[in-house]
This record gives sequence, C-alpha cells and structure tokens, in this order.
Amino acid sequence: MADRTVQIKKLEQFGICVSEGIEQFGEEQYFKELEQFVRGQEFLRLGQTVTRGQWSAARMTMRRIGQTMERLRMQSMKKFLPQLQNTFARKNTAQAKNVLALMTQRRVQIIRILTEA
Repeated sequence: MADRTVQIKKLEQFGICVSEGIEQFGEEQYFKELEQFVRGQEFLRLGQTVTRGQWSAARMTMRRIGQTMERLRMQSMKKFLPQLQNTFARKNTAQAKNVLALMTQRRVQIIRILTEA
C-alpha cells in the first residue's frame, strides 16, 4: 500500500477533501469507508435502474450515493449528480449512461490511488 501521505495528496488533488474526512472519522475508518464506497454496489444498482428505466428507484439510489459523497467529502464526484438528475428528469437513458460512465472512470482512478503499492 502506498504511503498514506502520498494517497492523501493525490486524493486531495482529485477534489476529495480527505483531511476533513479524517478529522471526522479517523484515518483508518475514513479510508476503509472511502474504498468500500467507490467499490460498492450502489453504483451497480444505479446503472441497473437506469437501464431498466426505473427512474424513481434511480433517483432514490442517486440520493443515497449523494449523501455518502457528502459524508466522505467527495466534492469532485458530487458534480456529476446534477447532470444525472437532469437526465432522470428527461428520462434519457443514453445520457444517463454517459454520466455513469464518467463516474465509473473517476471511481477507477480513485481505486487505483487507494491500491497503489
């Protein structure tokens, strides 16, 4: 695992307020929750609800994701939520999938930072 200082610096450059999260949860707990979240099932569930056109369920899942992003101080990821909400309002599956793809790219980058050796 990479030196935590390097991880913190990279994540902060990525728009994640790690220092604030560490203050709130403690370092180990914060990193554990961050990794669980970016690897978590909520994003998969969101993609499934969009694909099936279950817009109400997609909004609820997005709301939970947004709350977790807020709690973990993931400012750079939160910017995707208004875009996603707009696609839900128009029931535009293709655009929603595009936004989800961008979110997935960002999550993969975060996972890489967290797992660097």
